[in-house]
Amino acid sequence: MCYLGVLIVFILLAALSRKTDVAEYPAKGGIERCFYRMAVWICERCPIKGKRGSGTEREAVRREKTECLKIGLLVLFIGNAAALFLWVNGRRESAVTDGGYLLRDGQGGQEREVELLAEADSGEKALVHLTVQAQGYSEKEQEILCEKMLKELETGALGENASWNEVTRPLVLPEAWEDYPFVLRWHSSAPDVLSAGGRVAAREEGPVLVELQVRISGEDFEREHSFYARVCPAPEEKDFRRAAQEALEEAEQEKPREEKIKLPSAIQGETVSWSEKREDKSRTVFLLAAAAAGAVVFLRKKEKERLLEKRRRQMEREYPAVVSKLTLYLGAGMNMKSAWEKTAGNGGGKNENPVYEEMRIACREMEGGVVETEAYARFGRRVRQQCYVRFVTLLSQNVKKGNTALLSLLREEALTAMSEHAASVKREGEESAARLLFPMVMIMGMVMVLIMVPAFMNM
Repeated sequence: MCYLGVLIVFILLAALSRKTDVAEYPAKGGIERCFYRMAVWICERCPIKGKRGSGTEREAVRREKTECLKIGLLVLFIGNAAALFLWVNGRRESAVTDGGYLLRDGQGGQEREVELLAEADSGEKALVHLTVQAQGYSEKEQEILCEKMLKELETGALGENASWNEVTRPLVLPEAWEDYPFVLRWHSSAPDVLSAGGRVAAREEGPVLVELQVRISGEDFEREHSFYARVCPAPEEKDFRRAAQEALEEAEQEKPREEKIKLPSAIQGETVSWSEKREDKSRTVFLLAAAAAGAVVFLRKKEKERLLEKRRRQMEREYPAVVSKLTLYLGAGMNMKSAWEKTAGNGGGKNENPVYEEMRIACREMEGGVVETEAYARFGRRVRQQCYVRFVTLLSQNVKKGNTALLSLLREEALTAMSEHAASVKREGEESAARLLFPMVMIMGMVMVLIMVPAFMNM
Protein backbone atom coordinates (compact mmCIF):
# COMPACT_ATOMS: atom_id res chain seq x y z
CA MET A 1 0.00 0.00 0.00
CA CYS A 2 3.04 2.31 -0.03
CA TYR A 3 2.21 3.29 -3.62
CA LEU A 4 -1.13 4.74 -2.49
CA GLY A 5 0.71 6.62 0.26
CA VAL A 6 3.13 8.14 -2.26
CA LEU A 7 0.19 9.09 -4.50
CA ILE A 8 -1.55 10.77 -1.57
CA VAL A 9 1.65 12.72 -0.82
CA PHE A 10 1.71 13.98 -4.42
CA ILE A 11 -1.96 14.98 -4.19
CA LEU A 12 -1.30 16.88 -0.95
CA LEU A 13 1.71 18.61 -2.51
CA ALA A 14 -0.41 19.63 -5.50
CA ALA A 15 -3.12 20.99 -3.20
CA LEU A 16 -0.71 22.88 -0.93
CA SER A 17 1.23 24.38 -3.83
CA ARG A 18 -1.72 25.35 -6.02
CA LYS A 19 -1.38 29.06 -5.09
CA THR A 20 2.41 29.19 -5.47
CA ASP A 21 3.51 31.87 -7.89
CA VAL A 22 5.45 30.44 -10.87
CA ALA A 23 4.93 33.30 -13.30
CA GLU A 24 8.61 33.24 -14.29
CA TYR A 25 8.39 29.61 -15.43
CA PRO A 26 8.13 29.47 -19.26
CA ALA A 27 6.65 25.96 -19.54
CA LYS A 28 3.27 25.78 -21.29
CA GLY A 29 2.25 22.27 -20.25
CA GLY A 30 -0.11 22.13 -17.30
CA ILE A 31 1.38 18.92 -15.87
CA GLU A 32 4.95 20.22 -16.02
CA ARG A 33 3.91 23.53 -14.48
CA CYS A 34 2.12 21.64 -11.69
CA PHE A 35 5.30 19.75 -10.78
CA TYR A 36 7.36 22.92 -11.01
CA ARG A 37 4.90 24.54 -8.58
CA MET A 38 5.44 21.63 -6.16
CA ALA A 39 9.23 22.00 -6.47
CA VAL A 40 9.01 25.75 -5.78
CA TRP A 41 6.79 25.11 -2.75
CA ILE A 42 9.32 22.62 -1.33
CA CYS A 43 12.30 24.91 -2.02
CA GLU A 44 10.59 27.82 -0.28
CA ARG A 45 10.35 25.73 2.88
CA CYS A 46 13.86 24.33 2.53
CA PRO A 47 15.82 27.50 1.70
CA ILE A 48 19.39 27.44 0.43
CA LYS A 49 21.73 28.21 3.32
CA GLY A 50 25.42 28.94 3.46
CA LYS A 51 25.55 30.26 -0.13
CA ARG A 52 27.70 33.29 -0.74
CA GLY A 53 27.44 35.71 -3.62
CA SER A 54 25.05 38.23 -5.00
CA GLY A 55 21.30 37.92 -5.12
CA THR A 56 21.52 37.05 -8.82
CA GLU A 57 23.81 34.10 -8.06
CA ARG A 58 21.56 32.81 -5.29
CA GLU A 59 18.55 33.12 -7.58
CA ALA A 60 20.34 31.12 -10.31
CA VAL A 61 21.22 28.39 -7.80
CA ARG A 62 17.63 28.34 -6.53
CA ARG A 63 16.23 27.95 -10.05
CA GLU A 64 18.67 25.17 -10.89
CA LYS A 65 17.79 23.21 -7.74
CA THR A 66 14.08 23.78 -8.39
CA GLU A 67 14.43 22.45 -11.94
CA CYS A 68 16.28 19.34 -10.70
CA LEU A 69 13.65 18.74 -8.04
CA LYS A 70 10.87 19.13 -10.62
CA ILE A 71 12.39 16.47 -12.87
CA GLY A 72 12.93 14.11 -9.93
CA LEU A 73 9.32 14.53 -8.75
CA LEU A 74 7.99 13.94 -12.27
CA VAL A 75 10.00 10.74 -12.77
CA LEU A 76 9.04 9.45 -9.32
CA PHE A 77 5.36 10.17 -9.97
CA ILE A 78 5.38 8.31 -13.31
CA GLY A 79 7.18 5.32 -11.79
CA ASN A 80 4.84 5.23 -8.80
CA ALA A 81 1.81 5.35 -11.12
CA ALA A 82 3.17 2.39 -13.12
CA ALA A 83 3.91 0.46 -9.92
CA LEU A 84 0.42 1.20 -8.59
CA PHE A 85 -1.14 -0.04 -11.84
CA LEU A 86 0.82 -3.30 -11.67
CA TRP A 87 -0.06 -3.73 -8.01
CA VAL A 88 -3.79 -3.20 -8.65
CA ASN A 89 -3.68 -5.47 -11.69
CA GLY A 90 -2.00 -8.14 -9.57
CA ARG A 91 -4.89 -8.04 -7.10
CA ARG A 92 -7.25 -9.55 -9.67
CA GLU A 93 -9.69 -12.29 -8.70
CA SER A 94 -7.84 -15.46 -7.70
CA ALA A 95 -8.13 -18.53 -9.89
CA VAL A 96 -8.91 -20.59 -6.77
CA THR A 97 -12.49 -20.17 -5.49
CA ASP A 98 -13.68 -20.44 -1.91
CA GLY A 99 -15.21 -23.82 -2.67
CA GLY A 100 -11.86 -25.36 -3.54
CA TYR A 101 -12.14 -25.05 -7.31
CA LEU A 102 -9.69 -23.90 -9.98
CA LEU A 103 -11.33 -21.85 -12.75
CA ARG A 104 -10.67 -22.50 -16.44
CA ASP A 105 -10.80 -19.99 -19.25
CA GLY A 106 -14.06 -19.93 -21.21
CA GLN A 107 -14.61 -21.71 -24.50
CA GLY A 108 -12.22 -20.49 -27.17
CA GLY A 109 -9.79 -19.23 -24.53
CA GLN A 110 -6.13 -20.04 -24.14
CA GLU A 111 -4.39 -22.44 -21.81
CA ARG A 112 -2.58 -20.77 -18.93
CA GLU A 113 0.04 -21.52 -16.34
CA VAL A 114 -0.86 -21.24 -12.66
CA GLU A 115 1.20 -21.62 -9.50
CA LEU A 116 -0.64 -23.02 -6.52
CA LEU A 117 0.56 -23.22 -2.94
CA ALA A 118 -0.57 -26.33 -1.08
CA GLU A 119 -0.65 -26.05 2.73
CA ALA A 120 -1.29 -29.09 4.89
CA ASP A 121 -2.69 -29.11 8.44
CA SER A 122 0.77 -30.02 9.67
CA GLY A 123 2.16 -26.79 8.24
CA GLU A 124 3.94 -28.42 5.33
CA LYS A 125 3.80 -26.40 2.12
CA ALA A 126 4.45 -27.16 -1.54
CA LEU A 127 4.57 -24.92 -4.59
CA VAL A 128 2.94 -26.68 -7.56
CA HIS A 129 2.81 -25.63 -11.21
CA LEU A 130 -0.07 -26.59 -13.50
CA THR A 131 -1.07 -25.91 -17.10
CA VAL A 132 -4.85 -25.40 -17.24
CA GLN A 133 -6.45 -26.10 -20.58
CA ALA A 134 -9.29 -23.92 -21.83
CA GLN A 135 -12.87 -25.14 -21.44
CA GLY A 136 -14.05 -27.37 -24.30
CA TYR A 137 -10.90 -26.82 -26.40
CA SER A 138 -10.52 -29.13 -29.37
CA GLU A 139 -10.85 -29.45 -33.16
CA LYS A 140 -11.64 -32.52 -35.19
CA GLU A 141 -8.75 -34.89 -34.78
CA GLN A 142 -6.74 -36.12 -37.71
CA GLU A 143 -5.12 -39.53 -37.78
CA ILE A 144 -1.79 -38.23 -39.08
CA LEU A 145 -1.41 -35.87 -36.10
CA CYS A 146 -2.19 -38.69 -33.71
CA GLU A 147 0.47 -40.96 -35.26
CA LYS A 148 3.04 -38.17 -35.14
CA MET A 149 2.23 -37.44 -31.50
CA LEU A 150 2.57 -41.12 -30.53
CA LYS A 151 6.06 -41.25 -32.06
CA GLU A 152 7.07 -38.26 -29.97
CA LEU A 153 5.43 -39.68 -26.85
CA GLU A 154 7.39 -42.92 -27.24
CA THR A 155 10.60 -41.07 -26.44
CA GLY A 156 9.30 -37.98 -24.64
CA ALA A 157 7.30 -39.88 -22.01
CA LEU A 158 10.46 -41.64 -20.79
CA GLY A 159 11.65 -38.52 -19.01
CA GLU A 160 15.03 -39.27 -17.43
CA ASN A 161 14.83 -42.99 -18.25
CA ALA A 162 16.98 -44.47 -21.02
CA SER A 163 14.39 -46.90 -22.42
CA TRP A 164 11.08 -48.64 -21.70
CA ASN A 165 13.00 -51.80 -20.77
CA GLU A 166 14.35 -50.23 -17.58
CA VAL A 167 12.15 -47.58 -15.97
CA THR A 168 13.49 -46.38 -12.64
CA ARG A 169 12.64 -42.67 -12.73
CA PRO A 170 9.20 -41.03 -12.98
CA LEU A 171 7.67 -40.98 -16.45
CA VAL A 172 6.32 -37.89 -18.16
CA LEU A 173 2.61 -38.60 -18.64
CA PRO A 174 0.93 -35.24 -19.30
CA GLU A 175 -2.71 -34.53 -20.02
CA ALA A 176 -1.70 -32.89 -23.33
CA TRP A 177 1.38 -33.08 -25.52
CA GLU A 178 2.91 -29.85 -26.76
CA ASP A 179 0.61 -28.12 -29.29
CA TYR A 180 -1.46 -31.14 -30.31
CA PRO A 181 -5.24 -30.68 -29.91
CA PHE A 182 -5.78 -33.86 -27.89
CA VAL A 183 -6.65 -34.70 -24.31
CA LEU A 184 -4.61 -37.58 -22.92
CA ARG A 185 -5.87 -39.91 -20.18
CA TRP A 186 -3.48 -42.45 -18.76
CA HIS A 187 -4.29 -45.77 -17.14
CA SER A 188 -1.83 -48.15 -15.51
CA SER A 189 -2.32 -51.93 -15.28
CA ALA A 190 -0.37 -51.90 -12.00
CA PRO A 191 -0.98 -48.57 -10.26
CA ASP A 192 0.77 -49.84 -7.13
CA VAL A 193 3.97 -50.10 -9.20
CA LEU A 194 3.54 -47.27 -11.72
CA SER A 195 0.78 -44.76 -11.22
CA ALA A 196 -1.21 -43.10 -13.99
CA GLY A 197 0.73 -39.93 -13.23
CA GLY A 198 4.05 -41.68 -13.97
CA ARG A 199 5.29 -42.04 -10.39
CA VAL A 200 7.33 -45.15 -9.60
CA ALA A 201 6.24 -46.67 -6.29
CA ALA A 202 8.66 -48.09 -3.72
CA ARG A 203 8.87 -51.89 -3.88
CA GLU A 204 11.37 -54.52 -2.83
CA GLU A 205 10.38 -57.04 -5.54
CA GLY A 206 12.17 -57.30 -8.88
CA PRO A 207 11.22 -55.73 -12.22
CA VAL A 208 7.54 -55.70 -13.20
CA LEU A 209 6.09 -55.32 -16.71
CA VAL A 210 3.38 -52.67 -16.64
CA GLU A 211 0.98 -51.71 -19.42
CA LEU A 212 0.40 -47.97 -19.70
CA GLN A 213 -2.72 -47.28 -21.69
CA VAL A 214 -3.34 -43.76 -23.00
CA ARG A 215 -6.74 -42.67 -24.27
CA ILE A 216 -6.45 -39.91 -26.85
CA SER A 217 -9.67 -37.98 -27.18
CA GLY A 218 -11.07 -34.84 -28.70
CA GLU A 219 -14.15 -33.65 -30.49
CA ASP A 220 -15.52 -36.58 -32.55
CA PHE A 221 -12.24 -38.47 -32.16
CA GLU A 222 -11.01 -41.10 -29.74
CA ARG A 223 -8.21 -43.63 -29.80
CA GLU A 224 -6.33 -45.86 -27.39
CA HIS A 225 -2.69 -46.84 -27.40
CA SER A 226 -0.52 -48.89 -25.04
CA PHE A 227 3.08 -48.53 -23.90
CA TYR A 228 4.81 -51.38 -22.07
CA ALA A 229 7.27 -50.45 -19.37
CA ARG A 230 9.62 -52.75 -17.49
CA VAL A 231 9.59 -51.01 -14.12
CA CYS A 232 12.43 -51.33 -11.66
CA PRO A 233 10.98 -49.49 -8.66
CA ALA A 234 13.09 -46.94 -6.79
CA PRO A 235 13.22 -46.76 -2.97
CA GLU A 236 10.26 -45.01 -1.39
CA GLU A 237 10.69 -41.30 -0.74
CA LYS A 238 8.17 -39.12 0.98
CA ASP A 239 7.85 -36.15 -1.39
CA PHE A 240 4.93 -33.87 -0.61
CA ARG A 241 5.57 -31.69 -3.65
CA ARG A 242 5.50 -34.65 -6.04
CA ALA A 243 2.35 -36.03 -4.41
CA ALA A 244 0.67 -32.63 -4.69
CA GLN A 245 1.71 -32.36 -8.35
CA GLU A 246 0.27 -35.77 -9.20
CA ALA A 247 -2.95 -35.16 -7.29
CA LEU A 248 -3.41 -31.84 -9.03
CA GLU A 249 -2.77 -33.33 -12.49
CA GLU A 250 -5.21 -36.14 -11.86
CA ALA A 251 -7.85 -33.63 -10.74
CA GLU A 252 -7.32 -31.59 -13.91
CA GLN A 253 -7.54 -34.70 -16.13
CA GLU A 254 -10.67 -36.04 -14.44
CA LYS A 255 -13.13 -33.61 -16.08
CA PRO A 256 -11.32 -31.71 -18.84
CA ARG A 257 -14.49 -30.09 -20.23
CA GLU A 258 -15.88 -28.83 -16.94
CA GLU A 259 -15.68 -25.14 -16.16
CA LYS A 260 -14.28 -25.79 -12.70
CA ILE A 261 -11.62 -28.17 -11.47
CA LYS A 262 -12.18 -29.67 -8.04
CA LEU A 263 -8.88 -29.34 -6.20
CA PRO A 264 -7.81 -32.24 -3.96
CA SER A 265 -8.86 -31.67 -0.38
CA ALA A 266 -6.35 -34.17 1.04
CA ILE A 267 -2.89 -35.41 0.04
CA GLN A 268 -1.09 -38.29 1.74
CA GLY A 269 -3.82 -38.40 4.38
CA GLU A 270 -3.50 -34.71 5.28
CA THR A 271 -5.97 -31.89 4.63
CA VAL A 272 -4.66 -29.38 2.09
CA SER A 273 -5.66 -25.78 1.40
CA TRP A 274 -4.88 -24.14 -1.94
CA SER A 275 -3.99 -20.60 -2.98
CA GLU A 276 -2.53 -19.17 -6.17
CA LYS A 277 0.96 -17.70 -6.15
CA ARG A 278 1.15 -14.50 -8.19
CA GLU A 279 4.19 -12.47 -9.03
CA ASP A 280 4.08 -8.83 -7.90
CA LYS A 281 6.32 -6.62 -10.06
CA SER A 282 5.02 -3.32 -8.75
CA ARG A 283 7.70 -3.08 -6.05
CA THR A 284 10.47 -3.52 -8.63
CA VAL A 285 8.97 -0.85 -10.89
CA PHE A 286 8.63 1.57 -7.96
CA LEU A 287 12.23 1.01 -6.83
CA LEU A 288 13.47 1.45 -10.40
CA ALA A 289 11.48 4.68 -10.70
CA ALA A 290 12.89 6.00 -7.43
CA ALA A 291 16.39 5.08 -8.59
CA ALA A 292 15.75 6.76 -11.94
CA ALA A 293 14.54 9.93 -10.23
CA GLY A 294 17.69 10.03 -8.12
CA ALA A 295 19.86 9.28 -11.17
CA VAL A 296 18.25 12.11 -13.15
CA VAL A 297 18.94 14.61 -10.39
CA PHE A 298 22.48 13.29 -9.88
CA LEU A 299 23.34 13.32 -13.60
CA ARG A 300 21.88 16.78 -14.02
CA LYS A 301 24.03 18.00 -11.14
CA LYS A 302 27.11 16.37 -12.66
CA GLU A 303 26.34 17.96 -16.02
CA LYS A 304 26.00 21.33 -14.34
CA GLU A 305 29.35 20.83 -12.60
CA ARG A 306 30.95 19.84 -15.91
CA LEU A 307 29.62 22.98 -17.61
CA LEU A 308 30.82 25.14 -14.72
CA GLU A 309 34.27 23.55 -14.89
CA LYS A 310 34.36 24.14 -18.65
CA ARG A 311 33.34 27.77 -18.09
CA ARG A 312 36.02 28.18 -15.42
CA ARG A 313 38.73 26.84 -17.74
CA GLN A 314 37.61 29.09 -20.59
CA MET A 315 37.73 32.17 -18.38
CA GLU A 316 41.09 31.18 -16.92
CA ARG A 317 42.61 30.77 -20.41
CA GLU A 318 41.26 34.20 -21.45
CA TYR A 319 42.71 36.02 -18.44
CA PRO A 320 46.07 36.98 -20.06
CA ALA A 321 44.23 38.36 -23.11
CA VAL A 322 41.87 40.45 -20.93
CA VAL A 323 44.73 41.98 -18.94
CA SER A 324 46.72 42.64 -22.10
CA LYS A 325 43.79 44.39 -23.79
CA LEU A 326 43.14 46.59 -20.77
CA THR A 327 46.85 47.47 -20.59
CA LEU A 328 46.85 48.35 -24.29
CA TYR A 329 43.81 50.63 -24.03
CA LEU A 330 45.13 52.34 -20.90
CA GLY A 331 48.43 52.93 -22.66
CA ALA A 332 46.51 54.50 -25.55
CA GLY A 333 45.13 57.16 -23.21
CA MET A 334 41.75 55.77 -22.19
CA ASN A 335 40.55 55.83 -18.59
CA MET A 336 39.84 52.56 -16.81
CA LYS A 337 36.07 52.64 -17.34
CA SER A 338 36.38 53.27 -21.09
CA ALA A 339 39.07 50.60 -21.43
CA TRP A 340 36.81 48.12 -19.58
CA GLU A 341 33.86 48.89 -21.87
CA LYS A 342 36.06 48.62 -24.97
CA THR A 343 37.44 45.26 -23.87
CA ALA A 344 33.97 43.93 -23.03
CA GLY A 345 32.66 45.04 -26.44
CA ASN A 346 35.42 43.20 -28.33
CA GLY A 347 34.38 39.80 -26.99
CA GLY A 348 31.38 39.18 -29.24
CA GLY A 349 30.99 36.16 -31.50
CA LYS A 350 29.42 32.73 -31.67
CA ASN A 351 31.97 31.11 -29.34
CA GLU A 352 32.36 34.07 -27.04
CA ASN A 353 34.27 33.55 -23.85
CA PRO A 354 32.01 33.90 -20.76
CA VAL A 355 34.32 36.46 -19.17
CA TYR A 356 33.24 39.14 -21.67
CA GLU A 357 29.58 38.62 -20.78
CA GLU A 358 30.46 39.12 -17.11
CA MET A 359 32.36 42.30 -18.02
CA ARG A 360 29.33 43.62 -19.92
CA ILE A 361 27.19 42.94 -16.84
CA ALA A 362 29.61 45.13 -14.88
CA CYS A 363 29.25 47.83 -17.58
CA ARG A 364 25.46 47.76 -17.27
CA GLU A 365 25.76 48.00 -13.48
CA MET A 366 27.95 51.10 -13.81
CA GLU A 367 25.44 52.60 -16.25
CA GLY A 368 22.73 51.89 -13.67
CA GLY A 369 24.51 53.96 -11.02
CA VAL A 370 26.76 51.41 -9.28
CA VAL A 371 30.11 52.81 -8.20
CA GLU A 372 32.96 51.77 -10.48
CA THR A 373 34.97 50.02 -7.78
CA GLU A 374 31.86 48.20 -6.53
CA ALA A 375 31.07 47.01 -10.07
CA TYR A 376 34.59 45.56 -10.34
CA ALA A 377 34.19 43.88 -6.94
CA ARG A 378 30.87 42.33 -8.02
CA PHE A 379 32.53 41.08 -11.19
CA GLY A 380 35.15 39.30 -9.08
CA ARG A 381 32.50 37.73 -6.82
CA ARG A 382 30.58 36.41 -9.81
CA VAL A 383 33.64 34.93 -11.51
CA ARG A 384 35.14 33.59 -8.26
CA GLN A 385 38.57 32.71 -9.69
CA GLN A 386 41.80 33.56 -7.96
CA CYS A 387 43.37 35.39 -10.90
CA TYR A 388 40.32 37.59 -11.50
CA VAL A 389 39.88 38.28 -7.78
CA ARG A 390 43.50 39.42 -7.66
CA PHE A 391 42.89 41.52 -10.76
CA VAL A 392 39.77 43.35 -9.45
CA THR A 393 41.51 43.90 -6.11
CA LEU A 394 44.32 45.59 -8.04
CA LEU A 395 41.82 47.76 -9.90
CA SER A 396 39.83 48.71 -6.79
CA GLN A 397 42.94 49.78 -4.92
CA ASN A 398 44.59 51.76 -7.74
CA VAL A 399 41.81 53.07 -10.00
CA LYS A 400 41.81 56.44 -8.18
CA LYS A 401 45.58 56.88 -8.56
CA GLY A 402 45.36 57.47 -12.31
CA ASN A 403 46.49 55.64 -15.41
CA THR A 404 50.23 55.98 -14.85
CA ALA A 405 50.43 54.02 -11.60
CA LEU A 406 47.77 51.55 -12.69
CA LEU A 407 49.38 50.98 -16.08
CA SER A 408 52.68 49.84 -14.59
CA LEU A 409 50.89 47.45 -12.25
CA LEU A 410 48.80 46.02 -15.09
CA ARG A 411 51.91 45.44 -17.20
CA GLU A 412 53.43 43.42 -14.39
CA GLU A 413 50.14 41.52 -13.99
CA ALA A 414 50.09 40.80 -17.74
CA LEU A 415 53.58 39.29 -17.56
CA THR A 416 52.60 37.23 -14.53
CA ALA A 417 49.42 36.05 -16.31
CA MET A 418 51.41 35.00 -19.37
CA SER A 419 53.80 32.98 -17.22
CA GLU A 420 50.95 31.28 -15.35
CA HIS A 421 49.15 30.54 -18.62
CA ALA A 422 52.29 28.95 -20.10
CA ALA A 423 52.72 26.80 -16.97
CA SER A 424 49.05 25.80 -17.10
CA VAL A 425 49.29 24.79 -20.77
CA LYS A 426 52.40 22.76 -20.03
CA ARG A 427 50.67 21.02 -17.11
CA GLU A 428 47.64 20.16 -19.27
CA GLY A 429 49.94 18.73 -21.92
CA GLU A 430 51.62 16.48 -19.36
CA GLU A 431 48.24 15.28 -18.11
CA SER A 432 47.14 14.49 -21.67
CA ALA A 433 50.35 12.54 -22.26
CA ALA A 434 49.75 10.54 -19.08
CA ARG A 435 46.18 9.71 -20.18
CA LEU A 436 47.49 8.49 -23.54
CA LEU A 437 50.05 6.18 -21.93
CA PHE A 438 47.61 3.33 -21.24
CA PRO A 439 46.16 3.24 -24.81
CA MET A 440 49.71 3.29 -26.18
CA VAL A 441 50.66 0.28 -24.02
CA MET A 442 47.52 -1.57 -25.19
CA ILE A 443 48.31 -0.86 -28.85
CA MET A 444 51.90 -1.99 -28.35
CA GLY A 445 50.68 -5.24 -26.78
CA MET A 446 48.32 -5.89 -29.69
CA VAL A 447 51.12 -5.27 -32.18
CA MET A 448 53.37 -7.71 -30.32
CA VAL A 449 50.63 -10.35 -30.38
CA LEU A 450 50.07 -9.84 -34.11
CA ILE A 451 53.81 -10.29 -34.73
CA MET A 452 54.55 -13.15 -32.33
CA VAL A 453 51.53 -15.41 -32.89
CA PRO A 454 52.24 -16.04 -36.62
CA ALA A 455 55.92 -16.54 -35.79
CA PHE A 456 55.13 -19.25 -33.21
CA MET A 457 52.56 -20.90 -35.52
CA ASN A 458 55.16 -21.25 -38.29
CA MET A 459 57.77 -22.84 -36.00
